[in-house]
Amino acid sequence: MNCLIPNAQSKPVFALTLLFAVVAGSCGGERQPANTANRIDIRGAIVALVGRGGDNSHGELTLYDGATPGGHVLVRGVPRNLQSMTPAGTSFAYARYSSDVAGNSQIDTVDIETGTTRNFAAGDYPVSSGDRIAFCPSVGQLYVSPLDNASLRQFVDSVSTGCGFKAWSGSRLAFVQFGSSLGLDGVTLRLWDGGIQEEVDVAVPVRGLGDLSWSARGTSLLYANGDGELVEIDLASHRGTPVGVGQDPKYSPLDDDLFAVMTDDSIEVRNRAGGTVARHDLPQNAQPRLAEVNFAWSPDGTAIAVVTPSCINVWDWKSDEMSCAISPNNGAFLPVVLWFR
Repeated sequence: MNCLIPNAQSKPVFALTLLFAVVAGSCGGERQPANTANRIDIRGAIVALVGRGGDNSHGELTLYDGATPGGHVLVRGVPRNLQSMTPAGTSFAYARYSSDVAGNSQIDTVDIETGTTRNFAAGDYPVSSGDRIAFCPSVGQLYVSPLDNASLRQFVDSVSTGCGFKAWSGSRLAFVQFGSSLGLDGVTLRLWDGGIQEEVDVAVPVRGLGDLSWSARGTSLLYANGDGELVEIDLASHRGTPVGVGQDPKYSPLDDDLFAVMTDDSIEVRNRAGGTVARHDLPQNAQPRLAEVNFAWSPDGTAIAVVTPSCINVWDWKSDEMSCAISPNNGAFLPVVLWFR
């Protein structure tokens, strides 16, 4: 089935000549070097994870360019919850387990422009800024290393069970520090910048802290806590303001006054006062797994790619037009859309 990204040529896009490979292997398996023979001109792309054979815990990192049926498989055996894409979409990092023994994990990085995969270091929960990676080489210990030299790692802080909750904005890292081993109370939000660390006042009672999103200008943070409450942190005053409820908040890439969230049955674009600017009900086949449905903004902020198990939908939120852009071949999309160009 040849499923194209709709209207890919009718909107402003960034052209990249990329070098790709189909990288064989699975968790702990052998990984092959990139095939450098094929160059693909990308004028519109979505990167997502596709599950095969009913596996909902791992997927194939796949780039869809709107021209190749089935997309380009970059890496197989990527854990659903232990990976990240850099903001520019040029590099990808994920943790793979070499055995079933807890803690025996390795972080690999994938250069999207060259298609090469290399081992970075032992550890879990990698989040890359583009030139650095924040990760946990041991349980509850957060470190930062240059992307090209894992041995130059710098200790950041002890984070208890919160290693998965962190996000970059340039050289600044926001991360969550839990006060209990269960991560249900005593939550602290901290900012780190090259060794300088400061505490941010969460300002509202929470039970656990979830997704973090930086505004485009780096002046505020959005987070969703364990109760589904959304809080916006103004980094000038370090104070938090409740802005409604929802899941997985993400700021618009160009407008700090707008952000998108998932609700129980829809995706919404809201303003920072909490008002709904646009709303679209999600397809019925997504609703049983709404807690796992995921989305990503386009770089120009005009559209949002929404992943459901059977489709990647592209939503033009200003006109409220949503269409199925890509359907998986012999698989199902995992609830992860990593990048939308």
